Amino acid sequence: MELEQARQARKVGARRGLDWWGMEAWGKATQARFNFNYSLTIFLMAKKNYVYKKTAFVRRGVKAQDAGEELERISKEHGEITPPLVVDEARPDESPIHEVFEWDDYVAAEHHREHQARQLIRSIEVVKPEGNTEPVFIHIHSEQAYLPTKTVVNDVDFFAEAKRSAEKRLQEASASLNQLKSIAKRGQ
Repeated sequence: MELEQARQARKVGARRGLDWWGMEAWGKATQARFNFNYSLTIFLMAKKNYVYKKTAFVRRGVKAQDAGEELERISKEHGEITPPLVVDEARPDESPIHEVFEWDDYVAAEHHREHQARQLIRSIEVVKPEGNTEPVFIHIHSEQAYLPTKTVVNDVDFFAEAKRSAEKRLQEASASLNQLKSIAKRGQ
């Protein structure tokens, strides 16, 4: 009877491509290791690596990885992501993005008014007799101020800095457009 069972076991093992000397167990262990490694690889590939854009300004050293993961969580939880939603989710002290925001209302209000002032300065243009428009002020980073356009174009250094800044913005816009096209192409 035992001999017959051994023969049956050999036949079953042979049908599976394994012999009866324990190779079937070895095959299962190997398959288990492969499944684990495959699952780990998929997990690591699924984990996104977040970085800040080169031009990004983020306060108080919140790591891009932490911020990216938190924004993804908010998006998945709510089905969308909006600035008011991000601020609400960041309110608790234990939020990974809490330190990005200014929570002192007086300071935050002052920063907001300064942001509005920058928008106002950049928004004003003068209409020329030919009908075209040009900015009244141009931001000069080295001066940390907006200077009259005439001052900028009449100073070689200011003009060179303003030109570099405009070229940089143009390159960033072009890179952003190329990224969007690339993402759309992959999505087809």
